[in-house]
Amino acid sequence: MDEETHKKESDTTRFNIRCDCCNRPVEELKPFVGPGDPSVGDFTGRRLVKVWRYDFSEPEIPSEYFDCLTKNGEIDEQKFTKKYSREKYEQTCEFLARMSIVSSYWLCRDCILIEDRDEFCKKRDNCSESSLHQ
Repeated sequence: MDEETHKKESDTTRFNIRCDCCNRPVEELKPFVGPGDPSVGDFTGRRLVKVWRYDFSEPEIPSEYFDCLTKNGEIDEQKFTKKYSREKYEQTCEFLARMSIVSSYWLCRDCILIEDRDEFCKKRDNCSESSLHQ
């Protein structure tokens, strides 16, 4: 191992850097070995890669609102406000907007492959909870 790589590895261990999904410490992670391993890009030697993901699972619109949805799954503002209220419409839209927040995450070569939004959020939440109880 050359001196620069050793310094980088020492710094990451000292600062307790972990995968934001599985919560494993960086020193336990396998490095990416070349272009396309396992995703698009050349992350050779890196143990974590910064990506952007949704913070929450896909929101479900309550079934009582289904009659107020358009064909593409959006809420029909006129139908909704007529049946419920303008205030309820604004609250529902605000809730759905919050569920669409995207943040950056540092992910290992295993977690970067999780494409399903719900699966990623579930794994991230389970791993962070279990690390709190250790």
